[in-house]
Amino acid sequence: MQGIFQKENTDKALKYGIYRHLPTYEKIIRNLVSFLIKYMINKIITSGFVFYGGLFGAILGCVIFSKLFKYNVRDMLNFVSPGYSSFHACGRIGCFFAGCCYGKVSTWGFPLWNEPEILRIPVQLIEAIFLLSMTLFLLILEKKGKGNIFEIYLIGYATFRFIIEFWRGDELRGIWICFSTSQWISIIIIISYVTYRVIRICRKTSKK
Repeated sequence: MQGIFQKENTDKALKYGIYRHLPTYEKIIRNLVSFLIKYMINKIITSGFVFYGGLFGAILGCVIFSKLFKYNVRDMLNFVSPGYSSFHACGRIGCFFAGCCYGKVSTWGFPLWNEPEILRIPVQLIEAIFLLSMTLFLLILEKKGKGNIFEIYLIGYATFRFIIEFWRGDELRGIWICFSTSQWISIIIIISYVTYRVIRICRKTSKK
């Protein structure tokens, strides 16, 4: 009996057990990875990462393009901001007709195409109007050569998005603690910008 429980025999039995159940382990890991990937994709599609992910991608694209072709990064971001804002406005109009990104149930507003008896706050149209107004404002600033257009667009939209999210009714976009995903991203953008401006002001003051 002692020979059965020798270390060599125990190691062989352990290895045999692992090899025998290896396909099962592999299947479990594959299913777990597949579930996590699907979960993350679903979260990205149904949350504030849809727009903000596109915005950050556009910013990165502008930076790379400017570096490759020797353009000033700030000038390039200022140049594309009005166009991006108008593009986003058209997207929100599309959201309204598609019935996504809708507002909360209300006594006024418009119904969704699949819920004709329920009125909802038209947050898509409100956002579209805001974005078109911002586009016009940015174009005026660009023509006058005043202000940092990109910063105005970024902070202006982040502030607006944080507020309008309180009237959104699509819970699938992601709620974390008390705010939506988009609101958390907006908070991070605003805090980062304020910190950046304070640091710049402090540096200018110290140089004087």
